[in-house]
Amino acid sequence: MIGEKGTLRPYEIPKAIKIDHCPFTVQNGLQTPSFKLSRASLIKRYREEMSELYATTNNHMQRHIQRQIADLIAKDLNVEVGEGNATPLIDMGVDSVKATKLLNEIKERFKVNVPISMIYNNFASINVIGEYVMKQQQGRDVTVDKPKYDWISESALPNEVRDAIQANKYEKKKRDGASILLTGATGFVGAFLLNELLEQKENYKVYCLIRTKEKHDNAMMCPSAMKRLEETLTKYQLWNSVQKCLDRVIPVSLAYLVLLSA
Repeated sequence: MIGEKGTLRPYEIPKAIKIDHCPFTVQNGLQTPSFKLSRASLIKRYREEMSELYATTNNHMQRHIQRQIADLIAKDLNVEVGEGNATPLIDMGVDSVKATKLLNEIKERFKVNVPISMIYNNFASINVIGEYVMKQQQGRDVTVDKPKYDWISESALPNEVRDAIQANKYEKKKRDGASILLTGATGFVGAFLLNELLEQKENYKVYCLIRTKEKHDNAMMCPSAMKRLEETLTKYQLWNSVQKCLDRVIPVSLAYLVLLSA
């Protein structure tokens, strides 16, 4: 359209034209004695016709916008969608990715930014979004109602769930033979973390994943892995402390795991 090419805003482009063969004259009261338009008389004369024209134009525009939005959704979801659909988009299968794509396409086609909160917080349908786009194009103020949540009631568990939890309470038992996988044991932080784990977790075994060049048939029987761990702990003066719990330290060669995955 010429208006769009001229970078006019949507509300600056005429949507309908009413032609009346009645001239504006002083005699019929549509002009003042100084030959200016008599706004009060013109409004009184054309108020009803203009209201009908606005209503007809708005309905036509909204149906046209709804039809285009329905086509966009149908293309993305590969389903037939009617222009007057009042089903919330999230119930139609519009996820976050599709919603973002849809809103970008609406922005590109209608030059209107639709907030994504309309889809998720207000459960908007094609009808609702179509009306929002139309009002934005007309330059009318549109407010998106923010949902009100009762966070206290939302965070409370239903009575049946709480009863089920109470009925299935059990005494927490001390776990024997539990294991921890530790990476970075040959680094500064990892070495001290290993020492702390052995002191605090008396019944736990710590598997230390260590990078080695040597490929061994067994990940936990790689001498170079243990040697590298010993060198690191000695460097930080932790070897004597860790050595007391060495039966719970299992060095695992990363080279062996890589060999398995190859």
